[in-house]
Amino acid sequence: MFALASGERMGELRLVCHPSVSVIASKFATSSLWAAHQGEGDLGLVEPYSAESALVVRQDLAVLAVWLQPDAAEFIAAIQSGIALGEAAGIAVHTAGNSDLTQTLGHLMTHGALTSIHLPQRLDS
Repeated sequence: MFALASGERMGELRLVCHPSVSVIASKFATSSLWAAHQGEGDLGLVEPYSAESALVVRQDLAVLAVWLQPDAAEFIAAIQSGIALGEAAGIAVHTAGNSDLTQTLGHLMTHGALTSIHLPQRLDS
């Protein structure tokens, strides 16, 4: 637990996503269009040819779609494939360069998209 609190091994963390988690990455404004049609945005302000991504997750009996930064799709896909947090962050930064991974992690935690976080044991201990 101390290693987690100090951040010493933060990059080694393995995050496990809820089975319902999907990410939709589109070259169109799918997230904004969806939100506008759900009464959560102004359809007149949507730029339809703007690339967007969305986190889709089931919360209880409802399906939630949350707008994401474009690079978040790569980050979440890396996490879902079992890649450690540090390496997943590296993939996102390499893909987009200006990643706000704090916001993406916040979305995952806030919307119940993570089921567990593991810190693998070191073999050299």
